[in-house]
Amino acid sequence: MTYYVGHDLGTGANKAVLVDAEGRIHASAVATYELDHPHPGWAEQDPDAWWRAVCSTTREVVTGIDPAEIRGFAAAGQMLALVPLDDSGRATRPAISWLD
Repeated sequence: MTYYVGHDLGTGANKAVLVDAEGRIHASAVATYELDHPHPGWAEQDPDAWWRAVCSTTREVVTGIDPAEIRGFAAAGQMLALVPLDDSGRATRPAISWLD
């Protein structure tokens, strides 16, 4: 069988789905994360929390299938979140959310 994995990385959670070539849903998973407000009017998130959520929901939806049957991966993410990176590609601070 042919499968596709999709992710929706939202402001409060990552939602993942495993579908087949006909669009039938075989599994879905959700992992939440915090939206921090360290000061009035600020909104920040830990980019590593996003990554952990993507990894955990991916593992959950692909459990029990042959990874060779996965033919595609699609992701949609929240817009306008700024993640400052250093020279090695690591976040230098929490992400600044569009809600800021």
